[in-house]
Amino acid sequence: MATYTTYHVLPRKTGWAVQREGARRASSIHHTKDEAVRQARSYAANRKPSRLVIHKKNGAVQEERAYEETEPSSSPQKPKLGEPYSFLHYARSLKLDGPEDWSERIDDYLYGDLRHD
Repeated sequence: MATYTTYHVLPRKTGWAVQREGARRASSIHHTKDEAVRQARSYAANRKPSRLVIHKKNGAVQEERAYEETEPSSSPQKPKLGEPYSFLHYARSLKLDGPEDWSERIDDYLYGDLRHD
């Protein structure tokens, strides 16, 4: 069973802290909760397996997230939200064997002699 590192986003008198569970001092201090959550997500994502516990201003738990280790995948990865994504991007990411000009001549490969000019 994996040992999880847990990070908490906690309210402070003058901002928000990111603190690893069991630590005496905060890993980082931020002016806003959004900044603290962003930093905590980064810590948790880079130290898998981990957990992130986000607290409300009154100290109660607002949200918990788990960041699990994943096996490397041979399938192509989708781009992150907001990044361009197209069929050609996906097809090229498959790294299939074939002629280098396939994307320029895709109609020839798809339709062959059926295409009428």
